[in-house]
Amino acid sequence: MYLLLAVSSQNSKISLSRKYVVFSVQSIPNEFKENYEVSTITLEYRREVGKGDKVDSLARLEPCDGSNDISTLEGLSQPQFIHLIRNQEGDEINKGRTVWRPVNHQAVQQDPISP
Repeated sequence: MYLLLAVSSQNSKISLSRKYVVFSVQSIPNEFKENYEVSTITLEYRREVGKGDKVDSLARLEPCDGSNDISTLEGLSQPQFIHLIRNQEGDEINKGRTVWRPVNHQAVQQDPISP
């Protein structure tokens, strides 16, 4: 559960959008994020939240090939998760989808400055 601390600036919608993205990605297991990275994220805003509101961030794997077991994702090219952020009353605040792609560990480990 997350507690929103402040939402009072001209950029509050941008600030909240960033928080929703962070909340959504944090709801994915770390073991999964070690091998995949977000390629696409779609967010649908349902209602506003206010300072001090508590929100829950939930995620579920979109079934692929009849399975929604995260341990069966080995080798999938673009697994997808459905995300839901809701307030303490259970009302939907934000709904989203993330599409993931395998991390290219070789590209990440190479130092572009070294000869």
